[in-house]
Formats: sequence, structure tokens, C-alpha cells
Amino acid sequence: MEYGAILREIRIRKGLSQKEVYTGIISKSYAIEFEKGKHVMRVDLLIQILERISMEIDEFMYVSRGHQLSNHARYIYDYSRFANTHNIPALYELLENLPYDDTLMSAVSAAEIRCRIAVLKKDGKNGDI
Repeated sequence: MEYGAILREIRIRKGLSQKEVYTGIISKSYAIEFEKGKHVMRVDLLIQILERISMEIDEFMYVSRGHQLSNHARYIYDYSRFANTHNIPALYELLENLPYDDTLMSAVSAAEIRCRIAVLKKDGKNGDI
């Protein structure tokens, strides 16, 4: 779904008019076309609009992804859950399912998981809180 259509859906759910949301930021005609998906918007303008409807950019992106976490947010959630419950098998599975590419983030994530597994093994913990 286009960002304009998503913003329109949110605006309507909140009971806000286009005038309330867009006045002083973009023109009425631009707002109409944006909501129809015929225009793109600069990030700084989108942030101003989101501030006006009391929504953070992260929340907007979450909604735009169909209420799904980004890959990085999903990794952080899973890693935290498995590490904090000392679930070594789940950490191994998370490590196996990491997308291996040449990015620094991929290497750091893999190292983070390996270090946590090593610490848990050293402390003799596996599912014990």
C-alpha cells in the first residue's frame, strides 16, 4: 500500500479532516493527490504531518508494513527473548537463520549471538532464569 493511502486510512480512523492534518504543510490539491498515491512526499513533510496526528515515524512504518516488525526489529525481539530466557537451542536456531551477507550488521549480529551462547554455556545456563 502506498504511504498516501496509509496516511489517509490513519487520518480517517482518527476522525481528522484533510484540512486539520495538512494545512500549513502542503496544499489541499497536493494532499488529495498524495492520498491517491499520485505524489510522493519529502520525509521532512511526512514527519511534520505525522507529528500533527501524534504518530512517530516508527509506528507509521510498522503500520505501512502491515503491522509487521522490520527484519532488524524482529531480530532484536527474538534475540532479547532467547537471551533473557537462556534458551541456547533457540539462539543457535536464530544464528542459523541469520541472513549471511557482507554487511557489518550481519557480522555483529552473528558475533552477538555467539558471545551470548558462550556466556550461557560458561555459566551452565539453559532455560534457567
